[in-house]
Amino acid sequence: AEAARPVLRLLRQRAEAAGATLRLADGAVTARVRADARILHQMLLNLVGNAVAHAGARLVEVSAAPGPDGGTDVVVTDDGDGVPEQVRAELGQGFVTDARGSGLGLALVHAMMREHGGDLLLEDGHPRGTRAVLRFPA
Repeated sequence: AEAARPVLRLLRQRAEAAGATLRLADGAVTARVRADARILHQMLLNLVGNAVAHAGARLVEVSAAPGPDGGTDVVVTDDGDGVPEQVRAELGQGFVTDARGSGLGLALVHAMMREHGGDLLLEDGHPRGTRAVLRFPA
């Protein structure tokens, strides 16, 4: 998603100060999603920002791939501490937060994806990290 470039530029200094590298995967540039550009920007800002500020990630990558239903998955992968199970379990219930403060941003991204007819999936990156998937419908 071309929308990721400005987000990565905006967060680059914060990431460098935290010792993290931000990367846009090659395939992400050609992926197309049907979404409000401003909201997509905010969702990516929340996900990439959480990975850098709260998860202690050293590498954060934004990629895109075809989704299982013919839509598009925009994926933010990091090698940080991961999202606590409690936050993942409460994600669809509205306001959630954890000691790191990352829950509210995730709840907002989840709500924004629902408004787009899609979903936010959070997958544990065993042994470390998180794979956050913005699953856009066809």
